[in-house]
Amino acid sequence: MAGSKWAWLRKYPDGRSAEAVSFRALNQLNLKTSRAWCIKENFTQFWSYSHHKISNACAEGFNSAIQLIKANARGFRNFTNYRARILFHCAKLDLAMG
Repeated sequence: MAGSKWAWLRKYPDGRSAEAVSFRALNQLNLKTSRAWCIKENFTQFWSYSHHKISNACAEGFNSAIQLIKANARGFRNFTNYRARILFHCAKLDLAMG
């Protein structure tokens, strides 16, 4: 393991070079470093993944509304009242039903 830092960071595009062969032998020792390297290599595909146009804007909007309720109330006596206020506000219901 000593002195193998650059072997773990390097790319081996051909896979046939002497360095690639020795790296495969090192990688097959099934060390924690080997498992971490495999996770890193699998995760690199994530950066080239074509994402859909999905956003968390709705969740951020709800979170903003909840934070506003919390700030305006200056504290609730219990969680049940806090939850009821959030549900009424986010569903755009009128608290003074009548």
